[in-house]
Amino acid sequence: MAQINICIYCTETNDRLKLAKESIASLMDTVDLNKHSIVLVNNNSTKETAEWLSTLKRVNIITLSQNVGTARGINLGLRLADKDVVQIKSDEDVVWHQSGWADEIERVILEHPEIGILGLKRDDVYGNFTEDGELLWSDDVMGTCIAFNPELLEKIGYLFQFSNYGFEDSLVCVRSMASGFKNAFLPAIKISHIDPGATIYTEWKKREASAYLQEASIYMDKIKSGQLSYYYGGE
Repeated sequence: MAQINICIYCTETNDRLKLAKESIASLMDTVDLNKHSIVLVNNNSTKETAEWLSTLKRVNIITLSQNVGTARGINLGLRLADKDVVQIKSDEDVVWHQSGWADEIERVILEHPEIGILGLKRDDVYGNFTEDGELLWSDDVMGTCIAFNPELLEKIGYLFQFSNYGFEDSLVCVRSMASGFKNAFLPAIKISHIDPGATIYTEWKKREASAYLQEASIYMDKIKSGQLSYYYGGE
């Protein structure tokens, strides 16, 4: 069994409700809910968003009165599942093109217990990858849709965030490797990022991430060097 955790943040100005609806429809079309569960965290979105979420069947909804950010929101979902459950974190602007992808993630993590984080790779994500059969090993697995080995979470705890947006995925990859695991992509499972970008919201995200770049880099370097613990107990 896997638990899929997604934060929903739709405001009057960011125009993301249509993206979230398309993404969740794709999710429910490609995941067997007799095997897996879905947790959607409503980060104080619009009334229209809440009304739409209330119509979804067989989905666990966590409704918040303020936007606590992606990492803190996902942590609320992580706390709900048993310790042996594969946890998946995904964005609300991605679509999946293959049914049974959650089953494939579970299979690969079971067959490769050395994997801490297993991600699904977008076609527009580039980097230094080492090809190894069906896997692409990578230090930094972009967090559009990533799965956590339960053994990893047992060692490192919960996601950490500097601000409401940015760096929690890169940071958890560093923590994964510092704790003795490896990270990889599973490129055979195709996903697409459906946010066209160039909006007020996406430009805000870029500024938010840029503002914390130096602090996040220092933090990650200290974890790599052992000056800081890779464990984080959450808030």
